[in-house]
Amino acid sequence: MTNGAFGSLQPGFTGSFVGRSTGYTPMQRTSYSMPAGVYGGVFDPKATGVQKVDFTVPANTAGIVVETNTDDPKTNLDLYLYKVDTLIYSSDRYWTSAEQAYKFLPEAGRYTAYVFAQFPGGPVVDFQIGHAIIGRNTTYAGATL
Repeated sequence: MTNGAFGSLQPGFTGSFVGRSTGYTPMQRTSYSMPAGVYGGVFDPKATGVQKVDFTVPANTAGIVVETNTDDPKTNLDLYLYKVDTLIYSSDRYWTSAEQAYKFLPEAGRYTAYVFAQFPGGPVVDFQIGHAIIGRNTTYAGATL
């Protein structure tokens, strides 16, 4: 993308691919601090070391993207995306805090993202979480594809 931002496409097949851009969808980011949980613990939505973030997805949405990050290289964050009690996507397989969860053509309704500090770098975990809701027929500021 032109302004220094980047992105990637993974169509899941070999052959021709035609795409179009409706523009850049802005990511809404918020910073959080939470107490660390058990070092190397198992994900539990109600445990210490887990931050819950709710957001609403309107009807006619093309996709949602949720991502986490921290400046602490000793912290490993995991990300879980739920709709009500159903796990939609988890990003917990690698040692990184730059996690992403996404869902294309999601049902409208309330979603919850859980950020889990599986390996906290200290007693308090500072991190950012962002989410973008991509409308099907919405246009945003131009992007180059």
